[in-house]
Order: sequence, then C-alpha cells, then structure tokens
Amino acid sequence: MKFIIILFLLGIYNSLIASCDCNDYGAKTTFVPLQITYDPVFEHALNYYKKNICDTDWDYFFSANAFFQKSVGNNINSYFNIDNKCTMSVREEGDGDIDSLWFKVISSDDTFYKSDLGFCLDRFLAGVNLYFDANLCFCPGLRLEVNTAIVSSRNNVNCFECDIQNEGTVADHRTVCESLSDPSYQYGRVCYKRKKAGLDDIQIKLLKRFDYCNYGLGIFGLLGIPTGAGTKSLYLFEPLVGTKNVNLGLGLDFDFEPCAELCGLTFMGELKYRYAFRGKETRSFDLLENGQFSRYLLLVKESDKSATFPAVNELSLQALVTPGSNLNGWFALHKQSERCAFELGYAFWLRSSEKVKLSCNSCNGDIKNNLGIADLVGISEEDPESASTANISQGVEPGPNQIVSDSTFVTLKLDDLNLCSAAHPRLFTNKVYASLGYDACWCNYDTELMLNFSYEKATNKNALDNVAVWFGANILF
Repeated sequence: MKFIIILFLLGIYNSLIASCDCNDYGAKTTFVPLQITYDPVFEHALNYYKKNICDTDWDYFFSANAFFQKSVGNNINSYFNIDNKCTMSVREEGDGDIDSLWFKVISSDDTFYKSDLGFCLDRFLAGVNLYFDANLCFCPGLRLEVNTAIVSSRNNVNCFECDIQNEGTVADHRTVCESLSDPSYQYGRVCYKRKKAGLDDIQIKLLKRFDYCNYGLGIFGLLGIPTGAGTKSLYLFEPLVGTKNVNLGLGLDFDFEPCAELCGLTFMGELKYRYAFRGKETRSFDLLENGQFSRYLLLVKESDKSATFPAVNELSLQALVTPGSNLNGWFALHKQSERCAFELGYAFWLRSSEKVKLSCNSCNGDIKNNLGIADLVGISEEDPESASTANISQGVEPGPNQIVSDSTFVTLKLDDLNLCSAAHPRLFTNKVYASLGYDACWCNYDTELMLNFSYEKATNKNALDNVAVWFGANILF
C-alpha cells in the first residue's frame, strides 16, 4: 500500500511540474485564484473530527459557515506589470517602460508627460460555505459528500500614478490611469472596484471509510461540477465565482491517535488530487514579437491608417483554457476537552501552469487580415503605413527608441499572439489555521458551534496572501 501511494504521489508531482514553459513570461493578463469549494481547510476544520471520531453513529451530517476572506500584503502587485516591476515608468519622450502616446496621453507643446504607474491589488470574499455528508445505508462506510459555497467577490485594482508631470491635454486621457478606464477599451479596462456574486463550483466525493481501532482511512473519488462563466477579460483583475472546468480527482484522508500519553490528541490529514479539464473562456493576449503590454498598443485598419483604436479590443479572443493538475494537502492536530475543541492545522495548494490555445471560433479569423499596429511616426508626418515591430515603450521622438515605420502595411495574424501571456503560471501556497469548537444540542441533535481563523502565504507573486475568519455550526442527525 505504501509503495502504491508513493508511486501515486510521484505521478502527481510529475504532472504538476510539467509544461512550465509559460512560467517565465513576465506580465500576465489574467489572474485566477483558488476557489472556496476546493479549499480543504474550509471543508475539514473541526468537521472532520466531529463526524469521523467524536461521533460515528449518524445518517446525515450538515455544516454551514459564514466566511470573510481578505487579501493582505503586496506580493501580487507586480503580477500585471512589465518585467514584474513594482512601478512602470511612463515617459512621453520614449525613454521609459511605457510611452504615454499609446494611451493618447499627450502633453502640451514643448513638454513631455511623465509618471510612474502601478497597481495595488485587493480582493475581498464573503459568503456561506455549505457541506453535506450522507452515510449510504446499502454499504457500510460508503459516503456521499457534497460541498459548495455562495460567494460574493470584490476585486479592487487601485491604479495609481506617482510624480505626474505635464498632464495630457486630451479629454478623458489626461493620465494613463484615466485612459485605461475609458469606454473605448472594450477589454482589459481598469475599473477600480468590480463585484461578482454567485454559486461556486460543486464538489462531490464518493468515499469509502475504513476504521481500525485508533486508525481511520478514507479513499475517495471526486467530481467537480462547474457553475461559472469563466474569464471574460472585460476588466483587469476581474472578480471570478465558479469556473467552466469539470474536475475529476481522487484522494485519501486518514486519522490516528499517536499514543495515549498525548492526552487524546488526534492527528488528521488529507491528500487530494484533481485535474481541471479545459473550458472556453475569453482571454487577452500580448503579441510575441512586441513584448509585454503590447495589447495596449494602438491598431489601425489598412483602409484608414490614421484612425487608431486599442489593440486589446481585437486581441481578446475566445480560448480553450486547461487549468490542469491541482494537489491539495491538509494536516491537523485536534484536542477535545469535555465540550470544547481546539484544532491547529496546515494546508498547501500546488497548481500547474494553465495551458491556453485558441478556440475554433478564434481560428476562423477574429484578428482581421486588414489590421496593423499604428504607425504613430507616420501619422504625425501624415504619411502612415504600419509599425509591426513597435513595443509599448517606443514613441515618436527621434532617438534609439523611436517607432520604426514599415515600408508597406503589415497585417496582424493569429500566429503573432503570445498564448503564454494569458495563462496563469504555476503556483504554491501555504496556509495555517486555528479553530475553536463548542459542543451543544439543538432540537436533541448533536451540534457544534465553530470559530476559525487562517492565514495563507504564497511562495511567489502568482497567488494571493490571505487572512480569513469563518464561523457557523455543524450538526449530526
């Protein structure tokens, strides 16, 4: 059995570390957080001990918790930024990370716009976590477990610019932050606060429980039912509730009392692997040869080479997104003292890099063959073509970073898209939590009141640091 478990874990690990080619790309266009439904801490804190060890003579188990979770720290503030810098220098003369002309931020004659652009990303979740477990009478130890959550998500980008000099003279484009919130951006717009509420994915487990004296073991299969619409890319750092991805998985949970001298301490744990299959979503893409933030360049039609519009409107396409492998681990130490319960625990989450490919609809030509990158130099000289090699830092001022005009119009093709720019990279998080429980009785049913706290820390910028509190009750009947 141990040998089989080791081989199983090695297979999972290999699948998680494979396909890491998209992890090294700098700025990303999409951020996808962990869902409440699949978080084992929300699922098991105090609940596991109550139904598996404290009381095993029940038909149904139900738990409900109101939760509040907030991001803390600044670890992902550079997630969307060029080269993952804390702030990006905006310089109209073309010697910064971004030239403001691409955002139509143009200062008065003989002056140049300057600022430092950044984001302070903040996410707040509130809702109710619901968990139901039923003993199937036709087979002892066989259970059907269902959990989900009703969630309200509020995301705040907090776009800021420091040290602004020589504001722009075009209405609604006086600063880059103001420009990014303009309705002309059909996708990738920066709106400070966005909210979304709904039902999170539904997790269903079929579990077989085995008990041996002071030891317990459960082996289960898992089905995740999608309930969401997926990413729409209308806004940067959009709030998400539910997914479009079916999940299949398997795992095991266990518990044991190490020895009598530990005064009734119980050690519990779970290892859960699931694979999220692909779903169709809308993602925004940068261009391979034009670098990070190239989705915010300006485009023109070949029929009108002077009328510019945001590239992100045409570079946001339907894609087939495969989140891939997820591994969750949960381990806890529980102490029961008369009617009070104390629990300390740890959990981790490891997810592979997403795989993104264009859908068949996009392959049929969503980037029209008469679009090219705006030739801002040519437009200023009233003789434009296109500027196929331009990047977001280049401008019209003479010098080494001046936009290079094409001799003839060069059109954009689907092969120019950088698919990695729209894929969430591999991540790893660690979470610790503490729980307090109090045994009570409600309508002659065994009930436990619960209060829980947790802190989650990501190992890199690809996931949020979070603090959470949740409280509620479980009941056996």
